[in-house]
Amino acid sequence: MQKEAFIERLLSPLDKKHHADLKHWHNEFKQHTLGVSESIQRAIIGGRYSDSVGFAFASGYQSAIENLFELSSGELASFCVSEAQGNHPKAIHSEIRDDQGILTLSGHKTFVSGGCDAQRLFIACKEEGSHTSQPSLKVVSLDARHNGISIQPMPPLPFVPQVTHGQVILKHANIEEKDILEGDGYLNYIKPFRTCEDIHVSAAVSGYLLGEAIDGQWPKTLIERYLSLILSFESLASMNLSSPSTHLSLAGQRSQMQSLIEQSEPYFERSNQQGHQYWQRDKALLNIAKKAHIVRTEKAWKFVKAN
Repeated sequence: MQKEAFIERLLSPLDKKHHADLKHWHNEFKQHTLGVSESIQRAIIGGRYSDSVGFAFASGYQSAIENLFELSSGELASFCVSEAQGNHPKAIHSEIRDDQGILTLSGHKTFVSGGCDAQRLFIACKEEGSHTSQPSLKVVSLDARHNGISIQPMPPLPFVPQVTHGQVILKHANIEEKDILEGDGYLNYIKPFRTCEDIHVSAAVSGYLLGEAIDGQWPKTLIERYLSLILSFESLASMNLSSPSTHLSLAGQRSQMQSLIEQSEPYFERSNQQGHQYWQRDKALLNIAKKAHIVRTEKAWKFVKAN
């Protein structure tokens, strides 16, 4: 979508619909983003149409998955990485096994966003016989209803309760070679997804706040600044996700976003008191990976100084 048409769409008045759950939201999301080819624009449009931070997060998360995995089926999807010991490569014990040419996948994913509603799962796992110190990782794509997969619901988080979370249990699930995505599971998918998700979710939440600014008739200068921030995220999404310059730019944009949010608080509270109460609960989402952001930014600066 051309930038001018994209901005005009974001500025257009609309009646936001209340979404009962993730599945209901996803049907609306697909309708609103029909024909929008760029994942970052889908994330932002989804945020603009959302009536809560939870569904804005879902817009960013789903768009990031569609981008990284080139998912065009329209399925609601989840990326399954975290296990009992964390989400770093050494913590992944889910494993592909080969028994005389029959491939199976077994393991336990302990925290999967949207897992209870997902139609497709992208599952990080190691190849059989990988060394524990440096495992060879792959990502397997499976229908969530595939035999050998069970999903156990988890209690809602204290924020964004609209987004379900589940544990994914894999017990000798039969897979085929075509289910295993090409390339290194860590370098091609796990590592870049962290940055891809950050950009798309931040952009989607910015779209949600832009909607509140327009609906609540906040000062025009705030609306203009949200538009500028959104365009910055859109530009960042086209950069190399592994580049230090991308991480440094993202750090700067997150700082600008935080400053803009702080300036917006009194206007948000005045224009939509109930919505603001939910926002106070849900904005903790923006800091959930704060430590990881800091580490990536520090590594990016070290790389720049070394070169």
